[in-house]
Amino acid sequence: MSSLQALCSSYAVHAGLRAPHANIPAELRRRLALWPLWARLLVRPCAFAMRWAAPLLLTGRVCRFEDLTPADKDALLTRLQGARRPLLRGAFLLVKSAVLTTCYGSEPGRRP
Repeated sequence: MSSLQALCSSYAVHAGLRAPHANIPAELRRRLALWPLWARLLVRPCAFAMRWAAPLLLTGRVCRFEDLTPADKDALLTRLQGARRPLLRGAFLLVKSAVLTTCYGSEPGRRP
């Protein structure tokens, strides 16, 4: 599973969505196909960094985003949201856009 799909599934559980959607991979592919080429090329490495490097910087140990406690996930997301470095904040916003539109856009009963 790609880092982006893993982040989508982990975030869906963390955010309390009814269930991680079985169609996350298809929904993610569909939504990313609408993005410009530069964004599609950058989102996967940025997601890899958010999944692996960001938790390392927060906790000081090697772990994935989905292995963090709910409190650590909230702290990490808050830190990334408020990042002052443009490169870090831009990477987070790119990944956040993909994750949120996939998670909330594919929720049953919602229109994409």
